[in-house]
Amino acid sequence: MLGLRTPITPIRTPLSRTRFYATPAESAPSSQPAPTSTPQPTSQPTQPPKTGWRSKLPSRNWLIFLGVTSTITGLAMYDRWQLSIIRKDLAERADVLAKEKLPTTELPRKVKVYLVHSSWAKWWFDQYVKPVFDAAALDYDITQPNRPNQLRIALRTHIWTAKSEFARRVGVGRPWNPKNPEPNYTFITERPEYEPLDGIVAVGPNAWREVLRGLNEGCLANEPLVKTEVLGEDGKPIEQELPLSTSNVPAFPLPSVGYIHGRHLTGWLNFPLRIFNFFTQRHTAREIGEQALKVAFGRVRPFEVGVDEDFGSEDVTDHGIGKEELTEVEKRSNEEVRVAPEVGKRLWIYA
Repeated sequence: MLGLRTPITPIRTPLSRTRFYATPAESAPSSQPAPTSTPQPTSQPTQPPKTGWRSKLPSRNWLIFLGVTSTITGLAMYDRWQLSIIRKDLAERADVLAKEKLPTTELPRKVKVYLVHSSWAKWWFDQYVKPVFDAAALDYDITQPNRPNQLRIALRTHIWTAKSEFARRVGVGRPWNPKNPEPNYTFITERPEYEPLDGIVAVGPNAWREVLRGLNEGCLANEPLVKTEVLGEDGKPIEQELPLSTSNVPAFPLPSVGYIHGRHLTGWLNFPLRIFNFFTQRHTAREIGEQALKVAFGRVRPFEVGVDEDFGSEDVTDHGIGKEELTEVEKRSNEEVRVAPEVGKRLWIYA
C-alpha cells in the first residue's frame, strides 16, 4: 500500500477562473520571419516609343480643342471676308448715282425710312441698308417712334398734310408740279412738306403693316376739323374710328412705297437659326443690299392689291409673348392689313 499513488481529480468550483491571455513566453515574437510569397512577374506588352512626326502631335484632347476652335474661327473669318467683298460690290454699283450731275433747278431725291420701336431695327438699318444709301448719295429721314401704332399715325398725318398743301396750291391757281421751274426762288430752294417723288421705305414686317394702314386711312379719310378726345375707364384716351370713303382719295400722285426685309429672331426656338445667321451674314447682306439698290435707283412697278400687303409675313415673330399679354394697340398692329383698291391702283412699289 505504500508504493501506490492515488490520482487526485481537481474539483472545479464556480469561482475558478479560466486564463484567456498568453504568457510572456507565448507572446514573444519569433526570431524567424514568416515566409513571404513573391508575386510572379507577368508579361505586359510594351509600346514602342513614337518617332518622327507622330512624336510631335498633341494629345487627343488638344486635337479636339484645336479642331473645334479653328473650324469656328475659319467659318467666321471666311464669312467676314465674303461680306466685305459683297459690300464693296454693292457700293460700286450704287456709286453710279452719286456721280450723276443734278440740274440746279432740282433737289436730290429723298426717302423716308420708317422703323419699329425696337433696338434691332436701327441696328439692322445701319448694318445692311445705310451703306448702300450712303454710297448712292441718297438723302433719307428716319422715323422711329417709341410706342407701337405711331407709324400709322405718322403716315396718316403725312397724307393729310399733302391734302392741305395741294388744296392751297390749287386755290391760288398754280399747277401741281413741283419740278416746274417758277420765278419764286423759295419754291426751288425749299423742299415742300410733301413731295410725291420722295419714297416711303418700311424696314420689317410690323413697320410695313403700319405704313400701309396709315397710308390707307390717310387717303380714305380727311383730317377732322375738331379733334375730340374720349377717355376710357382707365383714364387713357381711346382712338375713335375715322369715317372712310373712297370719295376722299386725293387727286395728287401718291409716293412710292418699298419693303425691306427685317428679321428679329428671339426666343430659344430661334437660337440655332441665329447661330447659323452669324456665320452667313454675307447672304443677308446680299439680299438686303439688292432691295436697297432698287430703292436707290427708283425702280418701281404697280402695286398689286391682295399680294403686296403680305410682304414680310414669313418674318413675323411673336417674340415669345402670348396673345393674351399684348395690348389692344399691339394686337391691332399685328393684324393683317388690306389696302383699298382705289388706293392700291394709284400706288407704286419698289421692285
